[in-house]
Amino acid sequence: MGTTRTAKGYFYYVALGLVAGLGALGATLNATAGSRTKIASTLAIEVGGCEARAAHQKVTAPGTVDTSEGGEGGAPAGFDFEIQGNGEHGVRNAHMTSPNTVEFDIWANGGGSMQTIPLIGSKCLNPTGANTAVNVYAYTE
Repeated sequence: MGTTRTAKGYFYYVALGLVAGLGALGATLNATAGSRTKIASTLAIEVGGCEARAAHQKVTAPGTVDTSEGGEGGAPAGFDFEIQGNGEHGVRNAHMTSPNTVEFDIWANGGGSMQTIPLIGSKCLNPTGANTAVNVYAYTE
C-alpha cells in the first residue's frame, strides 16, 4: 500500500511539474510574440473641391517586422494602416521595400464638377473637400 501512495504522489508531482512547465513555456512564447507599435502618426493630405492629390510615404519600423501578423487597411503583412478621412480618400500602392520598410501613397479627391465659362475661365460647381489621415503600425519582434 505504501508503494501505491508513493506512485500516486510521484504521478501527482510529475503532472504538476508538466503543467507548470507548459505555463512557463506559454508565458515565454507570449513574451516573444510581435507587439504592435505606432511608427508614424497622422500622415495627412487635404484637398478642396474639384482637386485631387496624392503623396508618397516611406516608413521604417525599428527592429525586425513580424510578417505573420497585420495587413489591416491595405497594408502589407507586418504593418497596419489606420485610415480616417472624408470624401474620396484612401491608401494605394502599398508594398514593402525592405524587411522593415513600407512605402505607399495616400490620396484624396475633392468632389464637385468643373465648369468652363468662355472668356472667364473655369469654376468648380458644388465643391466639397476631402482629406486622408493615416497612422502606421508595425508588428515588431
